[in-house]
Amino acid sequence: MFDLVNNKIDETLLHHVKLLNNFRRTRRTFDMQLQFRQVEDNLLTFTLGTDILVILVNTQDEILHHRVQIKNHPFKEGDRLCNLFIDYDCVSVNPITKTIVVTIISGYPKVYTLIKPATVREQLQRISPRLIMTLLLALLTWLYYSRHQN
Repeated sequence: MFDLVNNKIDETLLHHVKLLNNFRRTRRTFDMQLQFRQVEDNLLTFTLGTDILVILVNTQDEILHHRVQIKNHPFKEGDRLCNLFIDYDCVSVNPITKTIVVTIISGYPKVYTLIKPATVREQLQRISPRLIMTLLLALLTWLYYSRHQN
């Protein structure tokens, strides 16, 4: 984290602190109600408001990968939450057990935020214009040949 010889701070740490500060400022987490959800010897989970789940552990083993079941949470079946630090680290509420299963890796904290489902319009806006043109050209080609085969 901190190199005493070269006086350098780990860039990952700086990135995470910057990310947390921006998140805190934009989401105004300091105005949100904190509610402890699950407290165990080596695990602490709490929510901020209705759409932020924080998971902290007190283990730092480099090889340690363990799964944690979060039972007490405010989220609904099918809700999807993604990690603030790693955008591909997403979890969902299990429809059968109503739990959230999280894999803890080397003791790193997790800050999950509820992902709102995108509307059809938002999903279409994410599609690149080149892909749309390619699909449209393929559709027109198919229509042309399907009418002119007879």
